[in-house]
Amino acid sequence: MVTVLHLCLAWALVLIMNVIPAFMPPTWSVLAVLHLHNHLPLLPLTVGGATAATAGRTMLARLSRWAGGHLPERDRANAVALATFLERHPRWQDAIVFGYCLGPLPSNALFIAAGIGRLRLRRVAVIFLVSRALGDTFWVWTATGITRSVGDVFAGALTSPRSLAAQAVSAGLIAAACRLPWATWLGEAASAHGRTPPHLQPPECGSDAAWLHHEMRTEMNLMNAETVTTDGVEFDMPVRSMDGVKLGSVKEIRAESFQLNAPHRPDYWLRGTAIQQITPDGIIVRFISLDRPYYEIADIDDPYA
Repeated sequence: MVTVLHLCLAWALVLIMNVIPAFMPPTWSVLAVLHLHNHLPLLPLTVGGATAATAGRTMLARLSRWAGGHLPERDRANAVALATFLERHPRWQDAIVFGYCLGPLPSNALFIAAGIGRLRLRRVAVIFLVSRALGDTFWVWTATGITRSVGDVFAGALTSPRSLAAQAVSAGLIAAACRLPWATWLGEAASAHGRTPPHLQPPECGSDAAWLHHEMRTEMNLMNAETVTTDGVEFDMPVRSMDGVKLGSVKEIRAESFQLNAPHRPDYWLRGTAIQQITPDGIIVRFISLDRPYYEIADIDDPYA
């Protein structure tokens, strides 16, 4: 009974550690101290600890998603573009998450960036759980000669040069996810390949009913947007996405839509509801460049467009 209580306390400690975004020691080091000094059983400790760590990191990602709403639009768009690219390449995503979580760097950067980029967390959480269960079990099993207490482990996370360097690298990775122009780089790549981002694709069940449900839902999303006419739109006015990518210039104007003269691709139409803002420098639409295929209309006179 005492062992079960100590295990529950250890898992609770791991959960709290993994919700905190920075300056926490590696989970395995705390588990190793508890295993060696409190004689807690290895597999229940490490597998349960990996589960608690996964729950904590998932909570951190969701908190980061909320906090990311206060970042500049360009930073959010870059993070979303990177996340969308990874979702389009799930094998790359799995390899990156699995390898990163087995490496020496804290996993907080991975989940903070995933939260800001609104990456779907279920797949990431499963890969993280597997990698942490394997990695923590190995490191705790092979750990010998640890004489420090849990308090000493936490103190080391705040004072050790190696720990501080790892935190600095993690902060740099988060900054890279938000500040590098992923939306421009990956958005142009997506346009070249003519692919629609996964979160805009219809359900994969393949049924006509599922497709119709998707179309009705996305159409309602557009209808719920604030109605914007083309008042203020002028010919040859440049049009840019939220992430700053130039989509083209205005070629033709109607009451509730306008046509773009798009470079290196066929011209297309946008509804007035796609306009986010009209500035002296041109039009800013309400989507990032990676999402352009979802909003464009080839023929505005098509009654089903």
